[in-house]
Amino acid sequence: STVVPHGDFLDDFDQRRRRAADLPDGTIFSEPAHTRMCRAIVERLDQHDSGVTKFEQTIFTESEYVCRDPDAPYTAVLNMFAAQLLDSANNEIGLNVDYTHRCARWERYCTGNMTTIQFHLPDPLSTTSHAFEPECVDAPTLRTICEGCLASDDPTDPDCVLFPQGYLDTDTNTCNLGCYFSQVLPWIRNNLRTVATHWLNTVESRALTFWLRNAAEFSHREKDDMEVSVVSLSCSNDDCDMSMTECVCEFEPLPNWVYAMHVPRSSTNVAIVVSPTCSKFGEGCTLHAQELFHFFKQLYPRADITENVITSTSSWYMRMITADHLVCPPGVGCLLPSIAR
Repeated sequence: STVVPHGDFLDDFDQRRRRAADLPDGTIFSEPAHTRMCRAIVERLDQHDSGVTKFEQTIFTESEYVCRDPDAPYTAVLNMFAAQLLDSANNEIGLNVDYTHRCARWERYCTGNMTTIQFHLPDPLSTTSHAFEPECVDAPTLRTICEGCLASDDPTDPDCVLFPQGYLDTDTNTCNLGCYFSQVLPWIRNNLRTVATHWLNTVESRALTFWLRNAAEFSHREKDDMEVSVVSLSCSNDDCDMSMTECVCEFEPLPNWVYAMHVPRSSTNVAIVVSPTCSKFGEGCTLHAQELFHFFKQLYPRADITENVITSTSSWYMRMITADHLVCPPGVGCLLPSIAR
């Protein structure tokens, strides 16, 4: 991968995303950890096939642009899970290629402003609840996955690790990755649920006024009395970031009656949350949010209706996961939180 000299932190995100995690010698890589890990794994598999049985530990940490990416949380989170999956699978074989994302170290100057969901994921990602079973991936399977990734048009795409095409097992005439696929999504779901539980017990309890700010009708209510509905609007793709001047944001709004079908009249709070990229690049996204705000005001006169462009992906994800009801147009922005609910 490309190595560039270590320099001062760059304020412009378009430049920052070309940076990655610093190594102890001060060099910086420009690829997510799973891509770098795959190269090391293939090299060690070659050595393993030739009879080598012991390997020195090699630790990979996550790229800075993955940890700090505020605009593409779906891809960033999957990058981290892809690397952790490779960690579990290769260590079952004994290749000793380890991963720790260490994303919290990119939170500069101890400001406590850990605004991306990546900062809040466990390190290492939890494998104790519905763990990914590494024995499901043997050495030939791991080689197929990593070689397939490295030979693909985009070796940095985490889907090539998490959702590979697999190959036909001639003994059983089935795809030999059946157990693999059955584990990945529950494993991701439970890690996100762990983060959401922690968030509910800390940040959310201090931010209760977010939901009750203007709700005079419900000002007597306690946290457990609330029924929160969230409508999330974002680009259906994950290709835009705020440093761009132009980007194709595929935004496909739902008809108002669809939201009304899934947001119950008993809701005490209805929050319309809009991603910054949808607000900036999505044709009609901001207008749709404003129309929904007035539509909900009429439909739910006793509820607290809010409409915000939410710049913190950690808050965005947690609102979606912990809401009593979640409605959003199709797209990747809502996919992982929906799975985690």
